[in-house]
Formats: sequence, structure tokens, C-alpha cells
Amino acid sequence: MKNKRLSLQLLIGLSVTALFVWCIATAVAWHVVKKEAKDVFNAQQVLFLLSVWQPLICKKMSYLDETCQFSIAVDLKRKNVIMTEMP
Repeated sequence: MKNKRLSLQLLIGLSVTALFVWCIATAVAWHVVKKEAKDVFNAQQVLFLLSVWQPLICKKMSYLDETCQFSIAVDLKRKNVIMTEMP
């Protein structure tokens, strides 16, 4: 009976330790990835917004044919968007 009880205690102790280690590893991984994921998400939002606004910008600039092309660069560190007209 004591052997079963000791086995159960060891199993519970190992399970709790494994759960604790898993939680710590998950927290560290989330902290490392969180900023990069946020930057990628923000860049995608900016590019989507600019792709939606490009036809309006072209129309405003009186480009009525389909030759209005822009190059869009996003600098996340400086929070800057650069639009240049393509020839």
C-alpha cells in the first residue's frame, strides 16, 4: 500500500513540476514573440489601408487611366510611411 501511495505522490509531484515548467516556458516565449507579432500586424494594417486608399489618391491626382502606381514603404521603428509614385 505504501508503494502505491509513494508512486502517486511522485506522479503528482512530477506532473505539477512539468506544468510549472511549461507555464514558465510559455510565458518567456510569449514575451519574446509578442513585440514582433504586434509589429507585423501593424504593418499589415498599414499596407491594407494604403491599398484601399490608392485608387482614391490616384483619382484625386487626376490619374483617370490605370497608370497610377505607388511604391509603399513602412518603417515601423520610426512609425513612418513613405509613398513614392512609380513611373
